[in-house]
Amino acid sequence: MKTKSVGALLLCACMVFSLIAFSACSDKNDNVRNEKSSRVVMTVGDREISALEFQIVYSASVQSYINSNSTSGGVSLVPDTTRSFDEQMCTVEDSTDKTWAQYFTDYTVSYCKEIYSVYEEATKLGIKPDDEYVSDQLDGFKSAAASAVKSGDAESESDYIVSSFGSGVTIDDIKSYIEVLSVYSLYYEKLQDETSFTDAEKEEFYEENKENLDAFTVRLAFFNEYSKTNGLNLDGIEGLSSMSLLEMAEYFAENYTSSQQDFADGYTNNFMTTDMLVSYGTADVTLTYNFDGRYFDEYDPNFYGWINSPERKEGDVYVVDSSSSGATFVIYFVEKDTRDYKVVNIHEMLIDSDKDEEVANKWNESDKSKDAFVSLVKEYNSDPNVTNDEGYHSGVFKGYLLFTEMNEWLFKQERKSGDWEVFETSSGTVYLYFDSYGDRYRDQLVEASMFNVFYKDKLNELIENYVSEIKDTAEIWKEVPAANGSASEQN
Repeated sequence: MKTKSVGALLLCACMVFSLIAFSACSDKNDNVRNEKSSRVVMTVGDREISALEFQIVYSASVQSYINSNSTSGGVSLVPDTTRSFDEQMCTVEDSTDKTWAQYFTDYTVSYCKEIYSVYEEATKLGIKPDDEYVSDQLDGFKSAAASAVKSGDAESESDYIVSSFGSGVTIDDIKSYIEVLSVYSLYYEKLQDETSFTDAEKEEFYEENKENLDAFTVRLAFFNEYSKTNGLNLDGIEGLSSMSLLEMAEYFAENYTSSQQDFADGYTNNFMTTDMLVSYGTADVTLTYNFDGRYFDEYDPNFYGWINSPERKEGDVYVVDSSSSGATFVIYFVEKDTRDYKVVNIHEMLIDSDKDEEVANKWNESDKSKDAFVSLVKEYNSDPNVTNDEGYHSGVFKGYLLFTEMNEWLFKQERKSGDWEVFETSSGTVYLYFDSYGDRYRDQLVEASMFNVFYKDKLNELIENYVSEIKDTAEIWKEVPAANGSASEQN
């Protein structure tokens, strides 16, 4: 009985200590919050942007950037979040004279000017946050916080928020930021809906910018150290183990480039690695659509001149020596792609292997209509990336689908509504059903590019009209866990 009483008293003591500690932390957080909320760092229209709001945008910008970038040419494109940002030089092109702290401060200033100027203009037009969007985003954040608490990575939702955005930030502040982003997005969509361009304007824009809008279709083979030991059939290649990466590429170019089929078979049967085999099976992985001719500028300034030459013809081959990045490439020219074709709308269905026969029988017994196909999709589709229950994809362009055979089937010849085909892939059996053609792909790209130019000018106009004052923001990064080197302590 005494033991039980002592245990109960100890539990109560722990609870009281926790409550006292939480109260003290809460008071401290409130004091920090009040100080940051009252310190104005930017004035945009009638809105005064506080240091706390700037801190939130800074934190979100860092997280978004790190999630979207990694390395290039062996150089890390992201900062080390366990070290202070002002101790690390930025590796982003044209910003290498700045520290990461300076880079993200400058970026956040620009981004705040943009989103809050748009917010001011949008609210005058009566645009309000999309409540459903805000709720979904907030629920996602709360779910992440709950997972962190459950796993022991955070003591509470408040602790998770502070570890992500810094001291003083609450869930209501995050909600306010999401609302700003929602209004920004709705304003952007409104302008898109209201802006149009004539055919003459689009054609003129294309002629002036075709080097940025055109692409290339090529066959591409790459080689790295892993290729030497994990290719499917390398035993017959004499001296392979002692070859440099450049010598491997030159060997391939000399022996496997007499035709597209020779290139595809040579790579698939000899140099495809076991990891690639798991992902793609023995599918042709060399055909590459929408290839950017400037992709190798960093390693070979002559490549773009070669691939963009009017003398280029199918079967021309180029070896790119990017050994410094850990890989070399062989490029087999197929064609210049002016994107002068119509996109397509299709239904797609991925079938688990144990359902192959069942689905095949049902499909063959059906009238092969779109309704029959959609009915099977709803019942059998196992594609984890499906975005709707009908397996519908609109605006499909060359290279949209993973496997070459599917792209070739869709675009090599004229299709009509109701055409269908079955493909055996490493992911399973795939059924494609052709629904219809859409707009010309080039027109979509041109319109998007033209709107981007229009929107950039509009943003500059809004920023000029609304941003009236920017104060010192240089030290705010110190409040952000990912930037001040305390991320390892928080996570």
